[in-house]
Amino acid sequence: MTWAEKHSVRLEHIQPGKPQQNAYIQRDNRTFRDEWLSQYIFETIEEAQNQATYDLVAWTSSPLISAAGCFLEDALDAAQIQR
Repeated sequence: MTWAEKHSVRLEHIQPGKPQQNAYIQRDNRTFRDEWLSQYIFETIEEAQNQATYDLVAWTSSPLISAAGCFLEDALDAAQIQR
């Protein structure tokens, strides 16, 4: 049983040959990627990966986002990211 089945989530895929059905998500992803990359200058791929992980953990552990009450420092320790 998949996660979706366990949680009664119905998955709907785009139809073949209909990429416009996914246009909103693709535009959102492109906008986020462009804006995020414009904020930083990276010397290595590892720096970019660490910053992306840090930003993701910081965002998802925000009190407005996290219902579990996860705190940023605990989440970063779990992800083994130094800030």
